[in-house]
Amino acid sequence: MSPDDLVVSEKLKGVDVNDRLALGRVLMLGSRSETVVGRPHIPGASVTAVVEARRQPMSVLRFQSPGVAAARALL
Repeated sequence: MSPDDLVVSEKLKGVDVNDRLALGRVLMLGSRSETVVGRPHIPGASVTAVVEARRQPMSVLRFQSPGVAAARALL
């Protein structure tokens, strides 16, 4: 994930527009200068997402700043 990535999901129940979601099992983080891949996930990294729109049955998420600094510390 990179800041401001847009993800479309089909299976998010119980969320509304402007809800914040904390995603704790991050498999990959990236920026223009580096990419960190977990095995199977990156310990200590988390991503905060905001639901921008909701279409039945899909939700659109905009990711905010992922824990790139935490992932960098693990390298």
